[in-house]
Amino acid sequence: MSPADSPTSGGGPAAGMTDLEDVLFGPEGSGEAKKLLARTEELQARLQADIAAGLPPEQFEKGQILANALAAARDLLVRFSQPTIKG
Repeated sequence: MSPADSPTSGGGPAAGMTDLEDVLFGPEGSGEAKKLLARTEELQARLQADIAAGLPPEQFEKGQILANALAAARDLLVRFSQPTIKG
């Protein structure tokens, strides 16, 4: 996907809906994605440890939702951390 292919760009230069999109589609996007990917993986590891240690029942569902969100974020950041995503 190139910046021109961004759903928010209208086919022109990248124009993200959020600051994060602007950063990821910007010239330093790959490097920033790698930083965010590392942080996301840290959070995933901590959450998995908490889940494995046994979350209280009232927190288990929230933990699973968060785990799914972190997995989706990780998948997206992996793509953005590759220099080829922009062209």
